[in-house]
Amino acid sequence: MEVTAVDFNSVLLAAQDQADFLRASSYKGKKSFVKQLSGNTYFVSLQAKHHPVKLLLDNANLRVDRDEKVIAKIAEWQNRGLVSSPHDILALLGFEVLERDETQLETIEVAMAGLEEKIMAKPQKTQQTQILYLHRQAIYLKKQLNEYLAVFVRCRQNNALWEELILRTQSSLDNARQMVELMENLRDAYQASVDNKLNDVMKLLTVLATILLPINLLTSFFGMNFQNMPLIHTNVGIYLLYLVSVIFIGGSIIYFKRRDWL
Repeated sequence: MEVTAVDFNSVLLAAQDQADFLRASSYKGKKSFVKQLSGNTYFVSLQAKHHPVKLLLDNANLRVDRDEKVIAKIAEWQNRGLVSSPHDILALLGFEVLERDETQLETIEVAMAGLEEKIMAKPQKTQQTQILYLHRQAIYLKKQLNEYLAVFVRCRQNNALWEELILRTQSSLDNARQMVELMENLRDAYQASVDNKLNDVMKLLTVLATILLPINLLTSFFGMNFQNMPLIHTNVGIYLLYLVSVIFIGGSIIYFKRRDWL
């Protein structure tokens, strides 16, 4: 097996392969993909968020884009006797990019758990922005893992290493899908918490208005400009008004407490 570091901007292939290679390099953009050029030659692009990897491989040769970290990793695997073919190197590189995405999923999961506790305790406007950010991150990871799975299935070999890689990628993809659904549920929980808080405020205002309504009626009645009003010319009239008001307020509070409205 021969491993070569090349500049993919100036790599030379057979005429048809060169045309397919340039076409695939230009139109795929940031998407992970695999393109079969001719025979058993494949162009593989793993667009990991922080460290994209590009490879040209066949059964006996591997050409990797000039990247010191990737080249150092491959050399380490060769020295340890972990790889015997270009496809083994691709599988181990797949595990590397997959591990980064799994770490991101765990970070999102921890952030989501903490955010959920805060929402249940006290919903705030800033939490909605955090939910949207985590939701976008989860959707991005789901899309990326789906692309990885398509690449790995296309390049799979009949050995335990590739079976483990595909099973682990499928498991991570399932976790990402579940994370997206949980994030949507968290957004619904936030909205429900905000609605409940608003309902509590409206309930309190309604109860206060109901308690004060009898007092408003009494003050409106005795505030009319007539001479022959009851209690208006007595010294105890104002005290009777206070007493009736206190009885109304106390009775209303007791009633609402028993009905669990306060």
